[in-house]
Amino acid sequence: ENLTTAGTLSAATGSTIGDLTLADGSITDSSGDISFGNENLSTTGRLNAGIATLSTGSTIGNLTLADGSITSSDGTIEFGDENLTTAGTLSAATGSTIGNLTLADNSITSSGGTIEFGDENLTTTGSITAASFGGDGSNLTGVVARSTGTLSGATPIVLEGEIEDDYETTLAVENPTADRTITFPNNDGTILTTGNDSSIDAVGTIASGTWQGTAVADSYIANNLTISGGTVDNSVIGGVTPTSGTFTTITGTSLSVSGSGGITLENDETINNATDGIVLVTSPTTSLSGDLEVTGNDIIFGNEETISNTTDGTIAITAPVTSVSGDLIIGTSLETATIDYTDGDLAMTIANGGAVTFDQEAQFSSGVQTAGSIETATIDYTDGDLAMTIADGGGVTTSGDLIIGTSLQTATIDYTDGDL
Repeated sequence: ENLTTAGTLSAATGSTIGDLTLADGSITDSSGDISFGNENLSTTGRLNAGIATLSTGSTIGNLTLADGSITSSDGTIEFGDENLTTAGTLSAATGSTIGNLTLADNSITSSGGTIEFGDENLTTTGSITAASFGGDGSNLTGVVARSTGTLSGATPIVLEGEIEDDYETTLAVENPTADRTITFPNNDGTILTTGNDSSIDAVGTIASGTWQGTAVADSYIANNLTISGGTVDNSVIGGVTPTSGTFTTITGTSLSVSGSGGITLENDETINNATDGIVLVTSPTTSLSGDLEVTGNDIIFGNEETISNTTDGTIAITAPVTSVSGDLIIGTSLETATIDYTDGDLAMTIANGGAVTFDQEAQFSSGVQTAGSIETATIDYTDGDLAMTIADGGGVTTSGDLIIGTSLQTATIDYTDGDL
């Protein structure tokens, strides 16, 4: 039978109504579900449930639980110190704060000025923009930059190299006094420094600029080096305004010297034509290894001595004394006032008019031929045993026999050998 009462039903704890069990402070169902239909449940206390299923728009206090949202009528929901976890997406309005972080459109900022990510990896397919980067960037890979801006300091770049050790390469810069540009060429190769300049193995073309270093060693310069349109010691090659230059070898089709100083050689000897029409060679000694051809008439020496051929076929030497250190060969005749030959003991003089005077004995190895006469005080012929003397006045004395080939003409013949 159905029991109906308008009053209060009291039953002991643990009473059951159908599959419901009513105990102190609880109503449970043996099937695990209690359905209240579409009735509203109200309590001034707390509603505790393992899993509660509510229709969208249900309210608990000032909270409204709707599909995909929990809102509060006063605009804030307080979770105390509880941790909130979701496997989905957390959405919040721009300007939301979590601790000292502010999450706004396209930015996360911290009121403390720094955001710490610990040792987590940060990944983005976009760009990272910052006023400055700090810390150890040794593990940065794939960094592509159109520009690095301005790097400050005297040593802004330090390179470790392939092996991480105590040695690094530092790129240092001197303090610039104006904007400078260093251009790396579009070529493969090794950058040269003062420490590896011996690595130069080829010489290219220097298109412009002025060499301001020390002299380049000859071993680094090609023997057929060509300079086109450049300068040497400020003198333009091929120019018309001369300045001084120093060369080891000059090879060309012609050499034009326009200055009065002429050409100065290694030991200060000079060749110049300061006086128009005269080439002056200034040197203690001037020697020629080949022929000397004089197209004019005269060679004039320092003390006005001359060698000339004013008359065709005749060479005239004009000098107070002309000396010859070796032999003198005369082709046809020798015309001279006197010939003095002296070596200390021997002298022969051919006087004006043809007279020959010997200050010492005259010895002839083959004979004496004369169309006229020989005038002498005595003629002595000696070969050790034989002597013939023609004395002053005509007396002839022989130490041995005198043999006359054909005839003997004489005023008297005196023959004396003691007895005959």
